[in-house]
Amino acid sequence: MPRTPRRVEAFGQRGGLTILTPGLLVTAVPVGLATALAPRTVAAAGLGIALLVCVFRRPALAGYLVVGTTPLIAGIDRGQAVPFLRPSEAVALLAGMALAARGIPGLRTGALPRLTLNRIEIAVLMMAVCNSIVPLLWMLAHQQPISRDDILYALVLWKYLGVYVIIRVSIKTDQQIL
Repeated sequence: MPRTPRRVEAFGQRGGLTILTPGLLVTAVPVGLATALAPRTVAAAGLGIALLVCVFRRPALAGYLVVGTTPLIAGIDRGQAVPFLRPSEAVALLAGMALAARGIPGLRTGALPRLTLNRIEIAVLMMAVCNSIVPLLWMLAHQQPISRDDILYALVLWKYLGVYVIIRVSIKTDQQIL
């Protein structure tokens, strides 16, 4: 007696697609409305979500994106394309968020990497502290007003340190370097 093949259901259970249908409908209406009202914002959000997913799946892409796109978008001013950020900072922030999200399951399993800093990393960390926190504390001690520019200048080395961490965490093998 020949066996009849079993019908494969979505998500391994009967009615899996029927469970998703109301959720898709509930999501489609606000996304469609937002697309009609602010298409650029929705396109940027879609691009950001796609970037998060791609970096989550392939972490080396984070390093490639940060290194490859920064020279191309470095001249765009803060707030022009992305509110409050320069586009290069937004790419680095999204890549860092995706790498951090990728590491979250390690919190539950206890498989976290050991943090080891070499001399260069300690020196850059000390430079960032001395270039940002110390001048701001000095201004506070002398009762000088701290402006937005002072804070932005104080964050410069921290941004460089963040880019370094993204590249160091994402690119691990010689093949990825090539």
